[in-house]
Order: sequence, then C-alpha cells, then structure tokens
Amino acid sequence: MDKEIKNRLVSKEPWIRLLLMVVFAFVNYIVQMVVWAIAAVQFILILVLGNPNKNLSHFSDGLCAFSFHILKYLTYIEDTKPYPFTSWPSSKK
Repeated sequence: MDKEIKNRLVSKEPWIRLLLMVVFAFVNYIVQMVVWAIAAVQFILILVLGNPNKNLSHFSDGLCAFSFHILKYLTYIEDTKPYPFTSWPSSKK
C-alpha cells in the first residue's frame, strides 16, 4: 500500500492537474468579474432601452457555460479540460 501511495505521489499527472486547476481557478475568477460587468451593462440597457443586448446575452451564455465547465473540472466531476484544450462552449440560445 505504501508503494501505491509513493507511485501516485511521484506521478506527473496529478501535479499537472493541480497546476491546471490553479490556472483555471484564476481564469474563473476573471470570468466571474466579466460576468458581473456584463450584468451591470445589461441592467443599464434594460433601464435605458427596455431590453437587453442580444449579443451580450449570447456572449454571457458562453461565458457561463465556460465557467461551469471549469467548476466541473476543478471538482473532479469531469476530466475533460476546459477551453482552450477543448472547443468553446456553444450557446444554447
């Protein structure tokens, strides 16, 4: 059993994943700030124009899907690496 633990500790894969997790956690932090900025702009557009910007809605839908993919990767729900290792998530709208 000790040999199994030692083999896992010296294996490169978990350490590479840890590095990617740190990078993606930082990227997700930036994405969340962008989402808040888009939400503020959309709110202002609702007040001024009466409806949200469809292009911003489409873009923010992709950002939310990207953020969700990052969270699933960080919590080991998925092993598939998020964008740029895969394609950008498509919008459902």
